[in-house]
Amino acid sequence: MRAGKSARTSSSRSTAISPVSEAHQPGPQFGKRCGRAKTMCHIALLLPLLALPVLWIWPLAVSVPVYAVVAIVAALVYWYAILAMRRPVETGAEGMTGATGEVVESHGTSLILRIGGEIWSGRSATALCKGERVEVIAVERLVLMVRRLDATTPSSSDTQPLSPGRRVAGA
Repeated sequence: MRAGKSARTSSSRSTAISPVSEAHQPGPQFGKRCGRAKTMCHIALLLPLLALPVLWIWPLAVSVPVYAVVAIVAALVYWYAILAMRRPVETGAEGMTGATGEVVESHGTSLILRIGGEIWSGRSATALCKGERVEVIAVERLVLMVRRLDATTPSSSDTQPLSPGRRVAGA
């Protein structure tokens, strides 16, 4: 009876999932790894609370320095988490807006673009030629709305302040 039941279950799975969706589904271990990472994150945030029993178990001469180290480690974790949350969005539609690239193919106002090493479909208000530089002004679904970049218009990368690791060319 078990063999029949498992055969039915596996055959219903194979018909319900198309080959295209199978390629995009994570493996069976993905959920477990993701769950562990979330748990570890919460444990790191609760570290000072989890270390409180140290004050009751060990003598104060030992427990206070141990708790101080735990508190410093927790403060560093909090600091880096806050820094990560303050970073600008780099993915999705928000990350694409303001990006620059070039026209690969042009069919009037319908375009094929290369932006960030990737090929995108795009549209513009005016007809553009192959090789022209463009800037993304909006994203509608998977189609980028672009405008021509003039030589006098500064690109978004020219107007961004330098980060500590980025140097000016020639310096």
